[in-house]
Amino acid sequence: MLNFPARRLSLSFLACVLSAGAAAQPMWPEPPIQMIVPFPAGGGVDVIARPFAEMFGALLQQPVVVMPRDGAVGTIGMGVVAAAKPDGYTLAFTPNGPVTVQPHVIPTLAYRMDSLQPLCQIFAVQYVLAVRPDSRTGRSAN
Repeated sequence: MLNFPARRLSLSFLACVLSAGAAAQPMWPEPPIQMIVPFPAGGGVDVIARPFAEMFGALLQQPVVVMPRDGAVGTIGMGVVAAAKPDGYTLAFTPNGPVTVQPHVIPTLAYRMDSLQPLCQIFAVQYVLAVRPDSRTGRSAN
């Protein structure tokens, strides 16, 4: 077992060796990050994605460009993300349908559920069922 000063020296040497290799690599992120929104510009998903991209870019100190790639219930944009180079510069901002539902509904998709890796949940959507107040639906008969 190394004594305390020798252990500290060994750990310092190891840190220097590892950091020398890391210094030769470019900092991430280098090019702008593409955030693919697989729905139309100005739609509900796009309206949420744009302020998120702005805050995300400020946090990374790197431009995050929102790119709508709509069509086919989100599957066109998700296909673009699944086919992108796996370097972390192409992300999808999407509700779960194109990732979890569409691969089961459309067996000929260019991507599968395991083609994509979810990173985090940004928002949650809740649905309600509503009727007019004077409707007989949902009221018990007297």
